[in-house]
Amino acid sequence: QAACETARSNLKIIERNSRIRVEENGEQRFLSPEEISQKKQEFRTMVDENCGPAGSDQK
Repeated sequence: QAACETARSNLKIIERNSRIRVEENGEQRFLSPEEISQKKQEFRTMVDENCGPAGSDQK
């Protein structure tokens, strides 16, 4: 249940924000459009795995 909610939350955040900031090696940077697309797919997969295939349709 908690993993499902976290996965949904992360997917919503990345779908709503066009600029995502991450911290690497103590420095902050923005993800590239390609990285954002990759992360969206990763989060969709996490939602499917943790919430079931219909989980990505629930809001």
